[in-house]
Amino acid sequence: MSVYPHDMFHETSQSALPRILEESYRLLKPGGMMLHLEIPGGVDPFSSFVMEWECQNTNEHFATMYRTTDMAATAVKMGFEEGKACNEGAPADSFSPHFKAWPVVVGEK
Repeated sequence: MSVYPHDMFHETSQSALPRILEESYRLLKPGGMMLHLEIPGGVDPFSSFVMEWECQNTNEHFATMYRTTDMAATAVKMGFEEGKACNEGAPADSFSPHFKAWPVVVGEK
């Protein structure tokens, strides 16, 4: 069993985040992997402004907070072993050169 949500955390809240990671851990069998891919931030001031403007004006207020949250530490608090949860970055693609790497939180049970 693996858990692969995509672009979900920016739609949620600070209070829901730990419960989502806890439920992800619960669903995994030993050796199972969790990969949460999320929207990136901007690489320059203008791109960052546009991204933040969009998040605020589409009621995705958690997107800004998500990018400053240590997801690996939160995953460990919710059951993942130290060293088996980490923050990664999927490379930005050629279609979005104005954005940073796509943040990914990875966990293994």
